Amino acid sequence: MPSEPSTSYFDRQTGEVRTLAEPSDGALAFAYGTPVGRLLLKVMASPWPSELWGRLMRSPLSRGRVARFCAQNGITNASLTRAGFAPMESYRSFAAFFERTRPAPCAGEPGVLYAPADGYLSCYRIAPGLAMDIKGTTYTVPELLGEPDATRYTDLQGGLCLVFRLSLTDYHHFHFPAAGTCVSQRQIPGELHSVRPVAAGKRPFSRNKRSVSQLVLDGFGPAVMVEVGAMLVGGIVQDEPTPARFAAGAHKGHFALSGSTVVLLLRDNVILDPDIAPANARGLETRVEAGTRIGRLREGVGNA
Repeated sequence: MPSEPSTSYFDRQTGEVRTLAEPSDGALAFAYGTPVGRLLLKVMASPWPSELWGRLMRSPLSRGRVARFCAQNGITNASLTRAGFAPMESYRSFAAFFERTRPAPCAGEPGVLYAPADGYLSCYRIAPGLAMDIKGTTYTVPELLGEPDATRYTDLQGGLCLVFRLSLTDYHHFHFPAAGTCVSQRQIPGELHSVRPVAAGKRPFSRNKRSVSQLVLDGFGPAVMVEVGAMLVGGIVQDEPTPARFAAGAHKGHFALSGSTVVLLLRDNVILDPDIAPANARGLETRVEAGTRIGRLREGVGNA
């Protein structure tokens, strides 16, 4: 059996550097790592296999997969209930379990930035030619936003790009990082390629399904929030209707049946919490939870 890839991350709760082992996936290794696999990738990433897989995972026939998944990943009923989830036997399908929800309390203090999702946080400074290094793969801001010309986002130059990488075992819902308003929201269709480590170097974001929301956050000003779907189903489900006005920590949507990523682009008026920046400087991701504080508005700076 192939060995499991692992990554190091900073655990905010304990202050320790830990190792996250991620389950290996022979099918993905074949698809991304062999010439024949890459030829088949277009078929694997097309809509009909995703739709078929989604129907199966939403069927009661997939219920037995819940216990197997939990056993493989060290999830117990005790850990589920401790985190605010229902026990594993409560879910009628694997999809219902994967998309499980829990309270995501948020203090909602003015001038405070909160994590929009559970996951592993990496931070970048937005600058011309920025190459975001995400598990060994690089992306520019225009590629991420699906725009050849990113001049409309020049007010974000010098700001922060925050990347939240969700693992398969995470809570797959996302929230607004501060109070504010939604200016626009658009979908970028595309082939669904994996964002897992085995796909590194194959530029998966360039053809992933994405949802791009242009926001104005109270105090922080203009911001962009991007949700990225992955292989297989890769669904991005936004709450309907999209709220014109939202509170900090308000539910925004969820990912359907896929490992996923959330990206937040902000102006140069944010100071990250003091435990995050040193970990990022060491090349470590930081483990965060939705609704927890990750930064604040720099004093004397408004959204004007």
